[in-house]
Amino acid sequence: MKSCRRLLPFLASGVAVVAFSTVAVAAEAQPPEQVLINARSIRWSPAPPAFPKGAKVAVLYGDPGAAEPFVMRMLLPAKYRIPFHWHSQPEQLTVLSGELFVANDATYNKKYARAVKPGGFLYLPAKAQQYAFTKKATIVEVYGVGPFDIKYADPNNDPGKWEQAKAYYFPHKFEANEMNAPEAGEPIPTF
Repeated sequence: MKSCRRLLPFLASGVAVVAFSTVAVAAEAQPPEQVLINARSIRWSPAPPAFPKGAKVAVLYGDPGAAEPFVMRMLLPAKYRIPFHWHSQPEQLTVLSGELFVANDATYNKKYARAVKPGGFLYLPAKAQQYAFTKKATIVEVYGVGPFDIKYADPNNDPGKWEQAKAYYFPHKFEANEMNAPEAGEPIPTF
């Protein structure tokens, strides 16, 4: 009986620690907010310096620079080329407009490229090597878990190498979440 009395304070403190840690974890793990962004609300920013000049990005959800899920769009101009490269994390791409040509050959040979057309989907496993180019302006939506990066097979192809060493921060998720917008959306039809 005496041993039970000695264990009671330890047991009570253990239960308190577990209870408080559960509350703390629950407080940190807030469910994500709903996000609604129409095309007119998207704000484009210059892509990270690791991409050749001319590309723009718009982050729709999450932070591509952090270890969390994200969704971003990339606006690639006509005749844009991303040299042979790979990413540390898997990513999924959906072409929204234009065409993205992708090949997984180390030489820049267009005859091996395959077109991903509007509505087309491309899954890239982590460290899958490819090069990509456009013939006309193209918008691609990228889904993944960060941190998003790009590594070039030939380090001399890395445009970021030639940029001054400055930190790049992805733009905030979005300018305005239309789900919580003060003005009413389109009326809901009644039947």
